[in-house]
Amino acid sequence: MVDTFILENKITEVFCDKLVDYYKSNISKSHKIEEYGKVSNQIILTRQDEIYIEYTKHLDECLQKYLKKYEWCNRVKYFTPSANIKLQYYKPNEGYWDWHFENNGTYPDIQRHLVFMTYLNNVENGGTDFLYQNYSTKAVKGNTVIWPAHWTHTHKGQISKTKEKFIITGWYLFNEW
Repeated sequence: MVDTFILENKITEVFCDKLVDYYKSNISKSHKIEEYGKVSNQIILTRQDEIYIEYTKHLDECLQKYLKKYEWCNRVKYFTPSANIKLQYYKPNEGYWDWHFENNGTYPDIQRHLVFMTYLNNVENGGTDFLYQNYSTKAVKGNTVIWPAHWTHTHKGQISKTKEKFIITGWYLFNEW
């Protein structure tokens, strides 16, 4: 079997519910994103938000498993979670249906190393498809996925016609310090 360099882990369902509740109770902070290939609503979490701090602690447990499996991933200059993490909500028929990858040069001053995403609810046929790996993740509450940010991991979301979907996503970025 060929390795996909995609690793799936779990964070607790209780914490997933906390993130969904945070979104619902802070809906006024949400803004709609409509761009080519994507429609969603999102709240940007920053390092000053307590929920950001709590999530990245859970996420670090998943990262450590990734680094244990792919030790060369950690033999790069220092990297850290992005300053902004996106807490996203998709209504039925919304999502990121266009093939894309994260380190595409759109923002040349941002150097993305890894991508992370946690599904916050169960959505049948609501996972993520990876083009070159011929691999799909499942949108299962707590499923946390980490993968390389480059063209090798071109991906798109599966769009549910009937269910809403919540995720939290962001990047590990290279730092100069």
